[in-house]
Amino acid sequence: MNRYIALLIAAQLAALSPVHAEARCSAPAELEEFRQSVKRELACASAALQGTTGCAALPAPACAGDAPSELLELTLDGPPSPVEDRGALAAQMRCQQTILRSAAAFLAPRPAEIARGLRRSKSSRLAARIDAACRGVTVAADGASALPRLGGRCASAIGPVGSTVDGARAGRCLGASLEAIAQNVAPAQQPPNVVLVLTDDQNVASLAHMPEVLERVAARGVRFVNAFATTPVCSPSRASLLTGRYPHHHGITHNFDAARAFGSTDHVGRWFRDAGYRTALIGKYMNMTGAMGAAVPPHWDHWVAHIEEGETGTGRGYFEYSLNENGRRIPFGSRPQDYSTDVLAARAVRFVRKSARRPFFLIFSPFAPHEPATPAPRHEFTFLFMDPWRPPNFRPSDVSSKPGWVRFMKAHAGPVAAIDALRVHQLRTLLAVDEAVAKLDDTLERLGLADNTVLVFASDNGFHWGEHWWSSKFSPYEESIRVPLLVRYPLLRPEPGEVTELALNIDLAPTVAELAGVAVPDDVDGQSLVPLLAGGSGGRADFLMQSGGAYIVPEWLGVRSERWKYVKLAASGIDEELYDLEQDPHELVNLALDPAYADKLVEMRQRLAELAAE
Repeated sequence: MNRYIALLIAAQLAALSPVHAEARCSAPAELEEFRQSVKRELACASAALQGTTGCAALPAPACAGDAPSELLELTLDGPPSPVEDRGALAAQMRCQQTILRSAAAFLAPRPAEIARGLRRSKSSRLAARIDAACRGVTVAADGASALPRLGGRCASAIGPVGSTVDGARAGRCLGASLEAIAQNVAPAQQPPNVVLVLTDDQNVASLAHMPEVLERVAARGVRFVNAFATTPVCSPSRASLLTGRYPHHHGITHNFDAARAFGSTDHVGRWFRDAGYRTALIGKYMNMTGAMGAAVPPHWDHWVAHIEEGETGTGRGYFEYSLNENGRRIPFGSRPQDYSTDVLAARAVRFVRKSARRPFFLIFSPFAPHEPATPAPRHEFTFLFMDPWRPPNFRPSDVSSKPGWVRFMKAHAGPVAAIDALRVHQLRTLLAVDEAVAKLDDTLERLGLADNTVLVFASDNGFHWGEHWWSSKFSPYEESIRVPLLVRYPLLRPEPGEVTELALNIDLAPTVAELAGVAVPDDVDGQSLVPLLAGGSGGRADFLMQSGGAYIVPEWLGVRSERWKYVKLAASGIDEELYDLEQDPHELVNLALDPAYADKLVEMRQRLAELAAE
């Protein structure tokens, strides 16, 4: 045991030295030395579990830094000790030995593969072996420790004594963590791929009906439970996502003629292309993309922009549309195989396959669940017996403290059945998106790219299903500004997590850029979410909200903190709203009319003025 303890201490001390911080294994002899040391190290650990002594380990090269200690911590939660009753713990031993053997087979050659430019990882094979050996095994006590066990970043992947091992989860975590070790040992770290799935008008509540997204992204990544669009309007929000800037800085404040008006070349596509990435946008770009004609914006290697073929009609956006594919207009009809989500998904999968040998940046942006919310024919009869959506703020009876546009909507409300039908139709359209995400993820897995790919799922803005008498976006209410935001990047965080700090659409571009080591302009408004993704704390205290208005919703500005929301509307009558979201999460009582909150109102007005002036 003393040798393993000494090894851990020595590696930890080496990690503190300035030389180690820069050290990587680049010479073929060093990579071979690392390969042999890993194989012997884990073979000796396996023997030690069985009570065999005298195994002679091979020292790792100095360039490996603290990789040896990380490896023992990860696969054994520390130095090995003999299993006391190997007969009674046969299943547990088989699982643990499979972990050690699979880890050795994967990690030993991996830095050399990375040095040769091989981007495809075999971690899925490792995960399959561990799943086969460990699934259903009960964690048992072995003296003072548990068996089987993992440590380090995978300590939570195998539960406490008495729990049943989820072999697939343990295998995925171990594979990603070993790939991270290999990337740190190799001559240079391979840049991650980035895939951003961006839906259109999807609220947070709808995410519960997307099983593939929940299983593949939410359950294996990080869920941002307080994510927002600073402007709940399609094109301004998309321009903010691309640039990391507020609308009053990038210039797109309305949907009208947005695609042609957005002339900025300083966007995330450019940042990644300048860094050597292959870039693609597949799906919706901005409103009125057809006004661009055959033009393809600069800095996109592959351009498949969705063109709507009219302002009305049940097929708009889903059938009877065209694609601008790298400057060539391709029309689609009304056959089942023309369904836009499926067509775009097939092109996204093809782009990933063709780009597997170099880092790529992909925005996959289906039209769903935007109105008219036409589902794929195969989903026409799903959710037939779904319970209606009736939160506390669904068509509230008392709107006396609300602005005039809400009172107008109450006075002229359409039938409830129309809202219920729209909700069901939107959920049906998202099933095809759910399937598309599964296809993209399966492709990444088959190509061995899943561990080193940042997979983001988000929406450009939220949507009302009758809350506050409204069934659209544009409003400053939570249903409109809140968006789903899920991020999966196994190399950074192989186990799932949840972030409660505020996260914005303007944060996405600087976040994925930092993960990829891509330079970001100094004047972006967004903040990188990487510290939060990694499990740290921080973030912003509040943020600016803004909208140029649309239909009957007037123009407004606002500020939202974790607890408070203040809105100033360009309207007569009730033109201010103040909500205590901790006490009133459904925004039923406008405190701006309550003299008891006069001081808070002054404070929020001042904060809005400060944010708007930045």
